[in-house]
Amino acid sequence: IAEFVNKSAMDASIQQLSLAILESMVLSSSHLFKLVKKHVTLDKLISHLQVTNQMIQTKAMALIIALLRSSKDDERKETMEFLSQMNLRQYIFKNIILSSAAMRDEMAHYLYVLQSISLNLLEPRMRIPMDPYNQEQREMVHSLRQAAFESDADTLTGNFNTDRRKSLCAREFRRLGFPNNANPSLDFSRTPPGLLPLDNMIYFASHHSDAYNRFVLENSSREDKHECPFGRGSIQLTIILCEILKIGDPRKFTKDPVLLLVTVKR
Repeated sequence: IAEFVNKSAMDASIQQLSLAILESMVLSSSHLFKLVKKHVTLDKLISHLQVTNQMIQTKAMALIIALLRSSKDDERKETMEFLSQMNLRQYIFKNIILSSAAMRDEMAHYLYVLQSISLNLLEPRMRIPMDPYNQEQREMVHSLRQAAFESDADTLTGNFNTDRRKSLCAREFRRLGFPNNANPSLDFSRTPPGLLPLDNMIYFASHHSDAYNRFVLENSSREDKHECPFGRGSIQLTIILCEILKIGDPRKFTKDPVLLLVTVKR
């Protein structure tokens, strides 16, 4: 059966039936799940998402979802990382969401399940409070300060004593918008959102450095009612997104949320 799925030139009805059988096998037992995972490659399943036949697309997505849901947590994370490296999202957007043919309810359901699985991978970080004695986590927080105020301050701190350096750091953390500017680690002690806001801040600062610096500098110098502190705002925004996206909640895999996203995309 796996050979019918792995072959490029194959009757569409046979491939469709083969994909459905493999999905049933994966969900029926852990032994069959391992066999299917061994003999059917994810990159081949992704190639089936790029065809014009909607039923093959749907059955291929169903098998991907079955493999993800049957995996252990670590395996599921590795699989999602591989799918990301293979540009799965790009193929979904191009070949399914932007397809000239209307999306069927079954595919919309599978896309929502995929979205839910992806979002729930963030739950562990959301449940972990910051450890003020963890050197790696402390360096992450200080990297935000250094990225925003790296010009003269860090050069001058070499001439300051310990108290003066602490005072300077506290002032810069206040400009970044951290409520506990003397010890910003305390701002990540609440769970949720735990360390997730810090991850978001680090990503923004490292991948969009110009926008990050502009946002921080503009808001740190404002004193009007339109002020939007980066630190406090990022934490609150993450809390809101966790609630809206129901990260970590037991999910009933309905199709409505993804249909809303598809409508927005169009």
